[in-house]
Amino acid sequence: MARSVSNTLVTPALCFLAALVEGYDLQSAGLAAPQLAKAYSLSPQTLGMVFSASTLGLLLGAILCGRLSDFIGRKGLLVTALMVFGGFSIATALAPDVHSLLAMRFLTGLGLGGAFPVLIALVAASGDPRTQARRVTMVTAGMPLGGALAGALVAAQPGLDWTAIFHVGGITPIMLAVVVAWVMREPTMPQSLDLASPAPLRSASTSTVLFGGGRAVPTLALWVSSFGTLVVLYLLLNWLPTLMISRGLARPEALLAAAAFSAAGAVGTLVLGALLNHLRRGLLLVCVYGGLGLGLAVLAGGFVPPIAAAALAGFFVIGAQFVLYGLSAEPYPPSMKGTGAGASVAAGRLGALAGPLMAGLLLTAGGTAGQVLALLMPIALIAFLATLPLGRRESVRGVIRSGAGIV
Repeated sequence: MARSVSNTLVTPALCFLAALVEGYDLQSAGLAAPQLAKAYSLSPQTLGMVFSASTLGLLLGAILCGRLSDFIGRKGLLVTALMVFGGFSIATALAPDVHSLLAMRFLTGLGLGGAFPVLIALVAASGDPRTQARRVTMVTAGMPLGGALAGALVAAQPGLDWTAIFHVGGITPIMLAVVVAWVMREPTMPQSLDLASPAPLRSASTSTVLFGGGRAVPTLALWVSSFGTLVVLYLLLNWLPTLMISRGLARPEALLAAAAFSAAGAVGTLVLGALLNHLRRGLLLVCVYGGLGLGLAVLAGGFVPPIAAAALAGFFVIGAQFVLYGLSAEPYPPSMKGTGAGASVAAGRLGALAGPLMAGLLLTAGGTAGQVLALLMPIALIAFLATLPLGRRESVRGVIRSGAGIV
């Protein structure tokens, strides 16, 4: 019977599919943006608000569901989150005016934000702790792959109406929620690794979970690096087609560039995730962020064909963020992983909220696509510097082993 299949296999597979449909929905707004702007007569600044409304929901959903998942269970929250973002994605296509559109994107983001830290916590706790960073990174690679599928769908159907993009993005997570509810077993909330604590660690305060037991440095490192990297990523996810069109590309080529960005990001996530347990972590992070800077320079310079430039940028920009996702639960013992991952994802969502707004403001003020992309370079540098404390795998493992000291 399906329910008796080991969660070691079933949970990562279902979480991969959840990441896939989430990636589709995250990319859908950017792909629909040119038609969406015409349909609602949106200025670049207002379009940036539409993007950021979803991201605000992502932020709140990550904070709320990450913490709740350590208390009330993760399977039910994942099912609920899938239903929420599926339903409101469909409602996005039916929004009668700009205010309704903003509300629907916010509520869609609430479900999206809730799903991601929950699936990270589920995957992190589903197998060998020594390989959890690689496992989480590989599963969350479903997100950029979903974005690539969205781009490919739109590019293959040049006349596709923007409402159809959101209908597809709504129906699939609702169907997946039914499968998750039926097939996935509710995982046991582990407490045995929370050593020497007189009460379960999940009863500790949020600040103790995040900053106690020597976790302050990795927690802050994850927050700052996630914030900066997601400023870059979400600006490009939402604005790349529009930026490419403003530089003279035809709409089909701009959509292909967006698809190449996400597809290369999926490849980058898989490649870099596979290297997490085989390459010195500090060296890997240097290579990842060095490649990220190169990708931005190539994208801004215009001296490489746009699709190739978008692919290079996507490989490292998306790959960098998903390496961080792979690390986001690592400093925390099992019963804390939802809270820790949720806080890291939420910090990143603040960057995701800021990125699209920054681009909208700069373009409204008369800035060029090249200026928008150049603005991202110092932000990427700060994000890299923040990863330095995460470069030593041994120090993070030491924090995990010292979980007893949180109280």
